[in-house]
Amino acid sequence: MQHFGPRHILAREVIREVAGYSGYEMRVLEFLRNGLDKKALRLAKRKVRFSFASFQSSIPAPTGLPIAFNTPNHLRSLTVRINFFIQIGTHVRGKKKREELTRVLATQNLAKAKLAAEHKKQH
Repeated sequence: MQHFGPRHILAREVIREVAGYSGYEMRVLEFLRNGLDKKALRLAKRKVRFSFASFQSSIPAPTGLPIAFNTPNHLRSLTVRINFFIQIGTHVRGKKKREELTRVLATQNLAKAKLAAEHKKQH
């Protein structure tokens, strides 16, 4: 389990406040409000499934092709960047996302209850 420092947590809170929730996160929140935990987990697993990875590899130039005498060494080999998606840890990531959004929903409900209590006290 990774623990973040106070600056990291503050930065995440500011970004979340400015950027808001993505579309699938809002759908997961709606499923959680309606008590559809399993459906929310399935959606979260489907959306947090892939992670982007890439690597760069240098392949020597094929023999038999003419290479000019004045060609620099770094151009004599072919550099290839391969980008791909990998699927890692879908169930755990989905559960973490569902739990995070469940906490968000709980804090929203608590804030609504406090606001209603204050409103009732004033009237």
